[in-house]
Amino acid sequence: MKLKEIFNKAKEKPKTEEKDEQTIQLANQVANTLEALKAENKLAFEIDEYISSNEFLTLGREFDVNAAIRIFEAEKKLETATMQGKQSAIDEIYRRREMPRAMKSGKPQAIHTDFSKISKQEFERIKKQLEGA
Repeated sequence: MKLKEIFNKAKEKPKTEEKDEQTIQLANQVANTLEALKAENKLAFEIDEYISSNEFLTLGREFDVNAAIRIFEAEKKLETATMQGKQSAIDEIYRRREMPRAMKSGKPQAIHTDFSKISKQEFERIKKQLEGA
């Protein structure tokens, strides 16, 4: 269903208040602006995404149509970038978990002497040090 058809259906409803007329005018202005920008390939998203978003409709009531479009696009791009950033951080955490880790924690470790490979004189010297301690 085309954008104009959606807004034409909105026009067909009985006009009971002045607000309805303002809503229809706003809808027509939004429809015309979105179609013009789509023809110029200046929209960041498909028209359906703008129309179906309550955020965009709220922005359309608060700001000029062009401003509402740019704000909506900026918010969506920020949301996408934020999600990508979070996913990137999560991926980095998983990547680091898979990396090999050092066996020693960085704290000073006691030196373990392999007594089977030292000379008898070295063994006697270490034995005397331990007996004197």
